[in-house]
Amino acid sequence: MKRMVALFMALMLMMAICPIGTAETTAWDGEISKVILTYATTGVQAPDMEKVQEAVNEMTRRDIGVEVEFMPISIFQLGATVPTKVISGETIDIFMMAFTGTSIYEQMNLLLPLNEYLTPENAPYLTAHAGIEGTYDDRQEIIYSVHQPAYISECGGFLIKKDDLIAAGLGDKYHDYDRVTLDDLTEIFAAIKAVKPDVYPCGIFGSAPRAGMTFIWDALGDTVNSGVLVGMDSETVENYYESEPYQRYLRYVRDWYLKGYIPRDAATSDIGLTESLRAGTISGYFNGFKQSNMIESVGSDGVFLTLTDYCHQSTSPKSLIYFGVPVTAENPEAAVRFIDYMLGSADVCNTMTYGIEGVHWEVADAEHGYIKAPEGVDPNNNGYNYGFGFYMNRSLPGIMLNSGEYDPSILTDQQTLALAEGHYTKGVGAVYDAAAWTMQLQQIDTVVAQYQASLETGSADLDTVYPEFIAALKANGIDDVVKAKNAWFQEWLKQQTK
Repeated sequence: MKRMVALFMALMLMMAICPIGTAETTAWDGEISKVILTYATTGVQAPDMEKVQEAVNEMTRRDIGVEVEFMPISIFQLGATVPTKVISGETIDIFMMAFTGTSIYEQMNLLLPLNEYLTPENAPYLTAHAGIEGTYDDRQEIIYSVHQPAYISECGGFLIKKDDLIAAGLGDKYHDYDRVTLDDLTEIFAAIKAVKPDVYPCGIFGSAPRAGMTFIWDALGDTVNSGVLVGMDSETVENYYESEPYQRYLRYVRDWYLKGYIPRDAATSDIGLTESLRAGTISGYFNGFKQSNMIESVGSDGVFLTLTDYCHQSTSPKSLIYFGVPVTAENPEAAVRFIDYMLGSADVCNTMTYGIEGVHWEVADAEHGYIKAPEGVDPNNNGYNYGFGFYMNRSLPGIMLNSGEYDPSILTDQQTLALAEGHYTKGVGAVYDAAAWTMQLQQIDTVVAQYQASLETGSADLDTVYPEFIAALKANGIDDVVKAKNAWFQEWLKQQTK
């Protein structure tokens, strides 16, 4: 029996494929339950957060009999702060886990099993509309957390300053979303370097590895260090670092480094990409999308050149937002009812993400899903402008620039999903839990941290350092880890046909 029931009508992490809205409900006539939700902030609580909380409560009290209280915690501190609070016995009803996976919290016995609460009556959206997708115990029986049923629609590419393309005489040759190859990038870099010898055309820094943006891979919901599928047709998990596309990337960046296209201190520099663009020291960098604020940030529009197709991949617990119910929850049933309603309601998600319509944002282009700041409102200081998108299912997920305008050359989430339609890796829907290999993966992580920066920036001698890297990975058990993941995936594939 399949343990994950989320087919291709699902939504990617930060949007909805179409406006779904809240399912038809009747007014709640029972007791109102209160739940406390850990609420991610940038580290500073927005002045209007309580107003937004009340706007959400107007909907949830009416429709599901639940009143929520936001517990603001910095997104950077969620993973450390919430477990401490739960261990100390503090009441938290809904724990938003961000970019960490959930295994560690399950192992600490901080989360309640959700099976008994995920019923059609209590969680109609998750169980009926899009299915339940979440994290399970080792036997794939107990559900510990859920997230918006979603598949990632991604595209690898290179974001480059338009002004530098024009200066190099390539302004008319390359346009937004043109498909290019690494050879094309070599030509572009050479042309820019010829007219701007003090500029490094390719910004790659060791703190932000970019090899994975040059080819399609699927880590099956886990880290690449445990193995990946390469391409959309592969059904075999292999060592990411021994894959042909990864080795090809290393050969190119080594060549670019030796030709002066990459900063000499790339492996050790802690300067950010945006700062380098703004300073004019680099022309661009590998990225997964065109940035909405490039003009305002660096003084030049960007051209996004694609290296791969847009495609759907398996979602990763370490790159998604999960919602679980801590063991200190006072009303687990109401907590799950709120999570279900939140994920299924575009109105709630729009409000939690952007604030109150008409106050903090308004529709700029309904057809394409763009929003902007209302007239007279400063979008940089409107009392709420987060735009995190953690609560998903937003019917208006379009881009709002700092100026309050929108850029029609930037693809909306709906448009990227449309481009990805029909392009799925063989691992879509699979979520692998590598908890049994935690010790080996920690050792592998250490090896990767030692070699990755120098290799993926082209700084290291490839003929010498790369063999050392692979040998160190093998000495620390990567072959066994990949083999185990592949065996699991083969079994998962068999289950999909039953």
